[in-house]
Amino acid sequence: MDGEAFLIGMLVSLFLLAKLLGWLVERIGLPSFVGEILAGAIVINFTIGSFNLAEYFGIDPYTTASQSGLNFSALTIFFYLGLVFLVFTVGLKIRPSALRSVARSSLEIALVGVVVPFAIGAAFVLLAIGDANLYAVLFIGTALAASSLGVVSRLLSDDDLVDRPEGRRLLGAAVFEDIVAFVLLAIILAFASKGSATNVEFAQQVLLVVGIAIAFVVVFLFLAEPVAERLAPAGAPGAPPDPKTRAGALGAALLVVLGAAFIAANFQLAAVLGAFFAGMAMASIAPRFDLERSFDALNALFVPFFFVFIGLFVGVPGLLAVWPLIVLITVLAVVGKLAAGAVHARSLGRDEALTVGTALVARGEVALIIAIAAANADLLSDD
Repeated sequence: MDGEAFLIGMLVSLFLLAKLLGWLVERIGLPSFVGEILAGAIVINFTIGSFNLAEYFGIDPYTTASQSGLNFSALTIFFYLGLVFLVFTVGLKIRPSALRSVARSSLEIALVGVVVPFAIGAAFVLLAIGDANLYAVLFIGTALAASSLGVVSRLLSDDDLVDRPEGRRLLGAAVFEDIVAFVLLAIILAFASKGSATNVEFAQQVLLVVGIAIAFVVVFLFLAEPVAERLAPAGAPGAPPDPKTRAGALGAALLVVLGAAFIAANFQLAAVLGAFFAGMAMASIAPRFDLERSFDALNALFVPFFFVFIGLFVGVPGLLAVWPLIVLITVLAVVGKLAAGAVHARSLGRDEALTVGTALVARGEVALIIAIAAANADLLSDD
């Protein structure tokens, strides 16, 4: 079988497995993405004798040779596109004004949801391994501080909670948490590569990262929507777009979301944040061009690969080697995020506070990005 046919066969096989397991877990009351993550975990762990399914497909994320191969590269592209399109579609459902209305409470939740898990995680790792590897302490604290905008978005979308106040508050908190996490990541990496740079130069770099993050939020929360309204052609009220107009709007939206993701990634934030804000910027004009339905079709193809990719990092042999540490850190991760909701139990009410805390427990692409960045910088051991 030639390389092109093998690549397509791999993608088809993973897609079918993800959809099948997603359908099965829905039958027992779990979100379908749990089955899609499970599909990736099965692929990475399926071994009979000398045969390993992940190596057969050429998508083992732990093997350098596989990472340079066509199949793993293709799957990585599908992963990022699935993530970007998913959060963009959720952003299309939220006007910037709606997020601004819950910005204060979301920011308060996010600050507690960052500080408490970071402090708990960093303190535990410091006690467990000492200060021999300070970067491990900082990276694990940062990973516990972040949530997963991708997973939270899918969870809220599946349960039709995006348009409700608690859904908007939760998305806002997840966005702010991830922004803070990526700023922390940029600062840690800058500190690690400081070399002969002076303290003043390092401080300037830190201030630049913080300034970019603030400017990014301000632009998309206050300025981007009016620009989109001004540039988008007006349509007849209530009239569905004709196929040509709809196709043109989809093409323009793809340029916007990918452009915003590219800008965010290059400004040391993350593509996922750029995609979410791009969706909000176009929320007011999305119904005019039926953008949500257009992206739902794209999501049906790409989003399962996002969750399959996450599952590929659940390698049982590697996890068993350090399982006590994993269990303890997982418990701390859950406790830290529940605290973010508990602090606001009086103002939100017990049920909503519990909803906020449990939803922010979600981890995914942000923790992976932090771990990979640390590994690429040779700042963490394999374990």
